[in-house]
Amino acid sequence: NGKPAAAAAAAATVTVTARAPAKTEQKNGAPDEEQTIRLAGDRKGKRLEVFRVDREGLVETLYGADDALAFDLLVRDDGSLLVGTSDKGRVLAVSPQRLVRLVAQTPDDQATVLVNVEGTLYVASSNLGKVYRLGPSAAAKGTYESRSFDAGMLARWGKLRWNVDDPQPTPPKWRTRSGNTKKPDGTWSEWSDPLEDSGGSQISSPEARYLQVQVEFSRPSGDSSLLSTANGVRWFEVHYLQRNLAPRVDELTVLPPGTALMKLPAAANPASVALGGPDDAHLYVLPEVVRSLGQPTITPPPQKIFVPGARSLTWKAQDANDDDLVYSLHYRRVDERGWKPLASDWKDTFYTIDGASLPSGMYEVKVVASDHLSNPPEMAQKGELVSPPFVLANAAPRLETSAPQVSGNRAEVRFVASSEATAIYQAEYSLDGKAWTVLFPEDGIADSSRESFRLTLQDLAPGEHVLALRAVDAAGNLGTGRVVFEVE
Repeated sequence: NGKPAAAAAAAATVTVTARAPAKTEQKNGAPDEEQTIRLAGDRKGKRLEVFRVDREGLVETLYGADDALAFDLLVRDDGSLLVGTSDKGRVLAVSPQRLVRLVAQTPDDQATVLVNVEGTLYVASSNLGKVYRLGPSAAAKGTYESRSFDAGMLARWGKLRWNVDDPQPTPPKWRTRSGNTKKPDGTWSEWSDPLEDSGGSQISSPEARYLQVQVEFSRPSGDSSLLSTANGVRWFEVHYLQRNLAPRVDELTVLPPGTALMKLPAAANPASVALGGPDDAHLYVLPEVVRSLGQPTITPPPQKIFVPGARSLTWKAQDANDDDLVYSLHYRRVDERGWKPLASDWKDTFYTIDGASLPSGMYEVKVVASDHLSNPPEMAQKGELVSPPFVLANAAPRLETSAPQVSGNRAEVRFVASSEATAIYQAEYSLDGKAWTVLFPEDGIADSSRESFRLTLQDLAPGEHVLALRAVDAAGNLGTGRVVFEVE
């Protein structure tokens, strides 16, 4: 209200306890996640850290925070420590047991100096420079406004739940407001009517990305001390449902010809025996925090093996709502318009087309990601991506040989190697069971699906000779042939 004395008095009644972080905001009304009470000062590397050093030189961390700096400390008679911070000019109280409460919040940016004079606390602030007085007792009323909670996208709000220490006959009043800017401004909704059911009150604020919670305190009649725990808020939580967005397939890769992917068994997890049943029939209806108990501790990447003619695809997909995704795969030849099914309800992000599944040719594959496992049918969304064209070749190269031309101890052999859908990669020959030798095409480069080869053999011994031939195409398919001739 712009009056420093009144603002200080209002702030003095805010006794929100911080023994545990605010409850994680839940999505889709899921049960509570695992909760850990993390005492102040038990993590390292913070911007703000307060230490206690005893007479023997033992150092103990009392408090740490990521989002504030400490400007001044003041030890009170009851052993609690007051900390003036840079976080909205807040004054925190840290108990000897390292429990933290918010005592006051000034309208300025920093609470820089704390002074105690005969039981009255004075707080000097900067930006702007002012001095506030906090008496030994709580003010008649005070208001706390939370930071804006970001749902990540447009969301429909569910229920607000909270827990209050030492509840009094006159409980705190809870209100909410929502908007689509991180900092509340004139575009936000008005504060809602008070919410009354601590076990779950329906939030009436409009759908939006951000939500803010306001708590209005009244001074308890029986306990008016500054650090009273009466009506102190221990935690509150917000339930919400994000607007369902379509998943995205961000990347689709076609691996080199002949690459097949084999799924390796994951590390065993004893909990997986009971979760979801033998075939995971109801695994995906379980809350994520429960389902994760049955997930493998380590999921290794698929192993690459060579299978002639095979083609494999890998992809990456994401969902802004963190929904479970399944995939359907479709294929078509590049000279066709309609898509044909290849796989459905596929959970891996890789797939191998073996060398005998489809005729040789130039193909495309479309990967469609769906979030229907996490949403009702009418709300499910899809996203898709089409692969670049690729060659699928599953037939062995053909070798066409002509009759060898023998002259004395010299022989010339010509042959043609051809592939249905891809280029000839290499040709080799072996004479009379000896080592294989690479042979280049007549034009010097193996770069087409039909290549001509000429081989001249010299210094041949009289008698029968067997020339073995083989050609490999770019997909790894192997074709063989032979030529038998006599040297007189």
